[in-house]
Order: sequence, then structure tokens, then C-alpha cells
Amino acid sequence: MQVSGIAGNAPADLRVAVDIKHPNRGDLILRLVAPDGTAYLLEDIPNADTGDDVFASYEVNGSAEKANGSWRLRVSDTVAGNAGTIDGWSLSLASVPAAVPGTRFENTDDVPTVDNGIAESTVSITGVAGAVPAGLRVGVTLRHPQRGDLVLHLVAPDGTVYLLEDVPDGDAGDHVRTTYWVDASAETANGSWALQARDTVSGNSGGVIDAWSIQFGAE
Repeated sequence: MQVSGIAGNAPADLRVAVDIKHPNRGDLILRLVAPDGTAYLLEDIPNADTGDDVFASYEVNGSAEKANGSWRLRVSDTVAGNAGTIDGWSLSLASVPAAVPGTRFENTDDVPTVDNGIAESTVSITGVAGAVPAGLRVGVTLRHPQRGDLVLHLVAPDGTVYLLEDVPDGDAGDHVRTTYWVDASAETANGSWALQARDTVSGNSGGVIDAWSIQFGAE
């Protein structure tokens, strides 16, 4: 995943969201590889774990690394006989503002979240030639009384869903103000994109998607 337009180093609270399908996830070891080749362990899944997916968010201290460059998710399968798929992954540089604006589209209309349901806010993109760059930047500003209830996705015009973040269940914060990086290079840029906020727990209403944006690289 190519990151650009960020001043300085990655944050100490660099977040990595992962969506993987595998018939025996206990075979897997997950690492984040920085542009300089340094590998950060995300998870060595216990061998006895026979679940069939990895749908998780990890936090890495990336403060020793330059933010810009090519970041990679490395999945090591340690046992023969089972093949899986990386469905999607993203980086969240929550503490690092974008240094230079690029081609940007946004929706600033308030959209209420749905208690134990799904809320969507759309952005219509026109006039952008070709495919999306590998380092698509998605900015989200959202309020919710218990953000640990939320799973955030970006939905492409063709319906492909990209995981932005599965906020940890124990996170009792009341807002999300974050920039995510997504490799959506398989997608055509033009069309209707959606931010999907899924509330997975009943009992907390009053959340609002305040605004969100899509940015195509840096100018």
C-alpha cells in the first residue's frame, strides 16, 4: 500500500485493520512491513484456533518509521494444505494529519448511526480518469457514545467492501477522527462510494457521521 503526502514519521498508534478468509486461521502469522523493510508482528495465531476468518484491528508503534512509502501486509501460512484469501486491509494514521491536499471529494451532511444497524453516507465521484490509486485516503469524522460498537467499511461503486476499522469492543471513546489508507487500485474511480458504519451492539443511540472524504493522492 503506497502512502504519500504525510509529513514526518508514522504515529505511535498506527492501526492496521485486516480482513482475511482462511479455513484454518491457526496456520497464520500476520506482520506489517514498513517501507524500510522492518517487520512488525501483528499476531501469531495459536495453532489450535480453527476459525475460518481474521477480522481484526491491531495497533503498532510505527513512530520509528517514515510515514511515506510502500507498506505491506505479510501473511505467513505455516502449515501445508489450506489456502486462503486476503480480502482487504487498511492503515490508520490517526495521529498524523495530511500534509498536502490532493483531489478530494467529501460529504459533510450529518447521517445518524443506527443502533445495532447500518448507516451509510455516500460521495459521488466524477471527472477522475482511470482507476483509483493504491494509496486511497479516506478521512472519517464520526461521533458515537461507544465507538467500540462500530465497524467501518468503505464500499466501492461496484459493491466491493473494504474494511477500514473494526474498533475494539472495549474502546469507550465517543468519536472517530481518523484517516485510513486503502488499496482500492482494482476499482474505477468514478461512481458512488459509501462510508458504512455498522453498529454491532444494541443500547447506544445518538451517533452521527459528521463528515467523511475520499482523497486521491497528493497534488
